[in-house]
Amino acid sequence: MLNIKLMSKVLLVYDDFAELSNLDSALKKVGFDVIALTNEYTIKDQVVTFNPDVIVVCGDSSRVSTLSVGKKLKEKNLFLERKSLIATSKN
Repeated sequence: MLNIKLMSKVLLVYDDFAELSNLDSALKKVGFDVIALTNEYTIKDQVVTFNPDVIVVCGDSSRVSTLSVGKKLKEKNLFLERKSLIATSKN
């Protein structure tokens, strides 16, 4: 079970801008520190510099692929034990 009180940094990677904006706004309203991306191209840099506790990915397009993001994080050893990856799909 994730302890939400200990997690304050969230990295969102969504290919749908409307969904991304809504989730970004909701999380910020309840006190989370959020970075929202509409493509996966800078995710490695963001993980290193922002050091998120939770990464939420949703997409199946050329800009964001849930599977591709997971592979990138695993290949570069950026997915450390204290991070949680939540991968979703519209289908």
